[in-house]
Amino acid sequence: MYDNSSTTAVPVGAPSRQNRIMELLMKSRETHGLFVKQGEVVEGTVVEKRGSSLFVDLGPRGMGIVYGREYYAAQDIIKRLSTGDTMSAKVVEPDNEEGYVELSLKEAGKESELFIYEGDDHNLAANLYTALQRSVDFFDKHVKGTK
Repeated sequence: MYDNSSTTAVPVGAPSRQNRIMELLMKSRETHGLFVKQGEVVEGTVVEKRGSSLFVDLGPRGMGIVYGREYYAAQDIIKRLSTGDTMSAKVVEPDNEEGYVELSLKEAGKESELFIYEGDDHNLAANLYTALQRSVDFFDKHVKGTK
């Protein structure tokens, strides 16, 4: 049986072009790690503090939110954050009823930083000096306590 309402014959029940495109996009997101998982530590940018909620842009992975008891448990961290700051948080709920990724700052553990060395793979040849200097800075701050 065919659908005669369009100019081209399409079998009834066959996925539409839009559905096929959406299906491909969803598979692409899965294979490129764009879906967040419960327990995963993610990085994002603070977008807004509103009431007892902190909104965090997770890029193509969605919009994160810290609220409720998670917000109150992390007030000491949140008061130091400003719009535009980069932060890490642990995923509590990947997709809540409002469509946000629920986050926990306290459960994310210690403060961390991600450095991307453009043009380098795992050997850091082009950015060796920068990488070594960051290692020395880390050692001075966290081991020696001098910075």
